[in-house]
Amino acid sequence: MAKSSFVVLMALSAPALAGPVHATIVDGETLQPVAHATANLGETQLVVGERGLVVLELDRPAEVSVAAPGYEPATQTLSPDDADTLVLLFKTGATHDVIEVHAHAPRAATDTSYLLTSDEIRGLPGASNDALAAVRGMPGVGSAPAVAAGRLVIRGGAPQDSLLEIDGVPVPFVYHAFDNTTILPVSMIGSIAYSPGGFGVEEGRATSGAVGIETRDEPPVRAGGQASLSLLDAQATGATPLGHGVYLSGGVRRSTVDLLIPFAMPDSVMIGFTTPPRYYDGQLQLDWIAGAHDRVRLLALTSYDRLGVVNEMPDSDLPADFSSASQFGRVIASWKHDDGDVRNRLVAALGDGELHAKYDAVEHVDARDTLALVRDDVVITHGRRVRLRAGGFAQVQHDDIDARSVVVPSDGLPPGHFHDLPIKTIAAGVDADYAAGYAAADLAPTSTTTLTAGLRVERFGHIHATVAEPRVELAQRAGQLTLHAAAGRYARDPSQLEGIPTDLSPEQATQLTAGTDVELGDGLSATATVYHTSRAALAVEDATRMTTDDVLPYASTGTGSSYGVDLLLRVRSERAFGWLGYSFGRSTRRDEPGAAVHRTAFDQTHIVTAVGSYRTGAWQLGGRVQYAIGMPYTDIVGATYSDDLGRYLPVLGAPYAARYPSTVQLDLRVERVWKTRHATLAAFLDVMNVFRDAAVERYTYSADFATRTPITSFVPLPSLGIRGEI
Repeated sequence: MAKSSFVVLMALSAPALAGPVHATIVDGETLQPVAHATANLGETQLVVGERGLVVLELDRPAEVSVAAPGYEPATQTLSPDDADTLVLLFKTGATHDVIEVHAHAPRAATDTSYLLTSDEIRGLPGASNDALAAVRGMPGVGSAPAVAAGRLVIRGGAPQDSLLEIDGVPVPFVYHAFDNTTILPVSMIGSIAYSPGGFGVEEGRATSGAVGIETRDEPPVRAGGQASLSLLDAQATGATPLGHGVYLSGGVRRSTVDLLIPFAMPDSVMIGFTTPPRYYDGQLQLDWIAGAHDRVRLLALTSYDRLGVVNEMPDSDLPADFSSASQFGRVIASWKHDDGDVRNRLVAALGDGELHAKYDAVEHVDARDTLALVRDDVVITHGRRVRLRAGGFAQVQHDDIDARSVVVPSDGLPPGHFHDLPIKTIAAGVDADYAAGYAAADLAPTSTTTLTAGLRVERFGHIHATVAEPRVELAQRAGQLTLHAAAGRYARDPSQLEGIPTDLSPEQATQLTAGTDVELGDGLSATATVYHTSRAALAVEDATRMTTDDVLPYASTGTGSSYGVDLLLRVRSERAFGWLGYSFGRSTRRDEPGAAVHRTAFDQTHIVTAVGSYRTGAWQLGGRVQYAIGMPYTDIVGATYSDDLGRYLPVLGAPYAARYPSTVQLDLRVERVWKTRHATLAAFLDVMNVFRDAAVERYTYSADFATRTPITSFVPLPSLGIRGEI
């Protein structure tokens, strides 16, 4: 079987059709069409339809002025690329918020938002139309090794140290494990909040960073949808109004990369597939605008991943075969109320998940979980100087685990032969119940100063522990410059296999951050942040428990710290966007009192990322380049022969003192768009890792440890595809 592939990109030279722009004038609170509205393009009065629809032909961006009785007038710039858009009018005297897709460290009254529209997400080089690819390119986010399993490495913390949420509900992962594709399509995402640290008391159960995805609030003006097909996946989404303020939307997706990988793997990769990496996801959402200040939503989502491989490497120290299947689902009901002075979000959710893994034909891990939760968040604004926030969170969760397996540490496989690791038999049921409450006040003693003080209290039911977490933030604006600082305590309960014992303590962290944001003009902004995180009660392996079959080898004796600097220079204009980011960070750990301090498995000292995209006419061109220092690992510096065991035993160097080779990744993207009166068609080529510079994930060793062979990450296939929208 040939293990090669090629992609041919045909020149798409047909002229672009300058389709009309459809703008619908709607009430900014109810999103219902506004009757008796007027619109003007310069001195020309435009025809406004009964449902607030304005249709106009544009060959360049232009300002449209809109007015209606009882509403504040508005001016909005429309572009020829805006096939469908909403113009929001707000009633005279009403307050309103604009929802953005942004990445920032939340600060109560001085948020620095980096707007990233859906079109920019689609045009991000190397993203393959993936919504969270922008987060992976932000300062503070490190390269995620295979052990991350669809999670993020933020500021040197372990993947499980960070919180991942969809509409305020925690999810086990936000990426499909194989190719880091977000489990929600771009068209269903309204905002993404990335907080590398120093976040407020609203969120907990995390000691590093947080990523919150909010699904789209904007209702469809009329029935429509999108469909795309590429070498990575096929997907379709749609939305339609049902009348009386009710809207229905949804989407489905299936990977296609699993159909191509068997032909694309080079002969040098000694791995065969029994099940090539395959994933599915689906979403169904029902929205009801219940009034001028209330919205109700019901969202159901599911995600599924499956993989099966055969190890064809001779004399390999890794399992001969491996297979896994994982899935989770959530049903989320929410009510939002906003009357200007009081904002309230009430969320209830049900969920389940499963993981089944098997290797060497006999060893296995089978895990299932079910959960139910409710959370409520209230914000009360009192004048211009005071804002009060409070909320609560309660979750009931039961996990069942049945396994006969080696115990893989949370930071990945240790060096040496896989078959030399101790095997544990696990049969356990865990009630991972959790509850939390918080309160905070945002005070503005002057028009340029904001002080936030809050307290969060968390109860971890399984380990019978309660932690109080005070947090404080200060921001000072001076013209285009904002200075900010934050300090706080954070905690999480042990998770995965570490979450089974009842004698561990919550892992805790004290975070200190300080920085500055500055608007430089002409769409240029800069951000600089320094941080230090002290960690305590880390769950680490306890050598005294390694030989006890019925006891998992963990103790809460670890301590650690992370510190570093994140820099971001960002530019955004009508035709272009991009950023230059740099992260310096160090992350260390001490496994027990008196032990030596060593790097963690997620310590990445230097990461530099540059992103740029430019649109000219119907074409959009972009590139992304990233340099990342190699991940640390523990080297094997020799071997001794054991007569009792009849095999060689490795002699280990200092923990995580060595590094895998650094990587440089270049991604390129080109897209061509055609527009007609009722539809848009785009063809794109997204080439990830042009240099094919695969990262080394691990070394596999010969029986006497005299030679080693690198195991590298899979280099993604180029994504050639088409996308249609009506």
